[in-house]
Amino acid sequence: MCIRDRYQPNGKLSSVIAKQKIGLAFFKGVHNFEYVFKKSNGQSIYSEVTLTILKNEPNNVLFYSVFRDVSEKKWLKDREVSRTKILDKITRNTPLKKLLEYIVKIVEKESEDYLCSILLVNNGHLTIGAAPSFPDYINKAVEGIPIDEGMGSCGTSAHRGEIVISENLQTDPCWEPYRAITIKANLKSCWSQPIKNTHGKVIGTFAIYKSKPSKPSIYDIKKIEFLANITGIAIERSEMSKKLLLAKEKAEDSNRLKSAFLANMSHEIRTPMNGIIGFSNLLKEPKISLEDRQNYLKIIDQSGKRMLNIINDIIDISKIESGQMSISKTATDINSLLKFIHTFFKPLAKEKNLKIKLIKKDAVSSLIIN
Repeated sequence: MCIRDRYQPNGKLSSVIAKQKIGLAFFKGVHNFEYVFKKSNGQSIYSEVTLTILKNEPNNVLFYSVFRDVSEKKWLKDREVSRTKILDKITRNTPLKKLLEYIVKIVEKESEDYLCSILLVNNGHLTIGAAPSFPDYINKAVEGIPIDEGMGSCGTSAHRGEIVISENLQTDPCWEPYRAITIKANLKSCWSQPIKNTHGKVIGTFAIYKSKPSKPSIYDIKKIEFLANITGIAIERSEMSKKLLLAKEKAEDSNRLKSAFLANMSHEIRTPMNGIIGFSNLLKEPKISLEDRQNYLKIIDQSGKRMLNIINDIIDISKIESGQMSISKTATDINSLLKFIHTFFKPLAKEKNLKIKLIKKDAVSSLIIN
């Protein structure tokens, strides 16, 4: 049984709209228009109405009307409009919180009786993704609820991985822990659909609440499935964008480190290379003594070995970055390592009239780092 709602979706009185349409039918003979009725359970029925005047004489008016249910047509049209708007927001890289709130508000605009929430999975619990129309005390109570049987429609839906329809929150056992809050907020029914990613993993829930006990129509179920699906796309896109941003930052850091490394290596390579070239030129001098010749050859030999070590280190680093060489982490004695470095470079510093000091403030002989 259908009844006429007091108001049409445009906010105008249904009785006023009906009189206007009948007047147009009298004037034109036939008039087509859209009109919304409601079933006794509160479900809206979108209809196309055709009024035809058969006889229009004083005190003798005869007309008939034909009603055609176009709820599915209306739902498909609204779905495509919503899809286009949401996908546009997604492609514009709208921040996830704003995007989820936008999706919720699109649904809530469809009916004054709708309150919607999007919850996100986080380590076995659900956290608020978007619930802009709910009072703070509800959001605080819902924040962090466990994903488990009997944890409201959303906690149960995320646990089961399927839609959970709570027609009456005052009698539904899933809502036992939150009964008092639903009474305070005048929430009477809830339909919760799990949000899944492309791999079928539950990543959140989409819920529609109403202020009276209610069972969803087939179009309501299609609607919430569609909303959960497109919300899943939005969440996955956001996570992908975050990963790409992190990868970009990591690549930029890697490039900066490589630039610094190459600048340092160019200096390290240039130093022994200058030694090799410089002392090789000195060996060409005809009056060079045997002792000087031996010293120059020794320096050339040391510089060549030093440059070879640097080149080997560069090759090892490249192999590590490309995965051709694995790093074996072992315990290291920092004091012994510093002592080795000091001993190794001390003769080289002395040759250049430089002083290298190793200062240990701690008297501990060994400092092991694992």
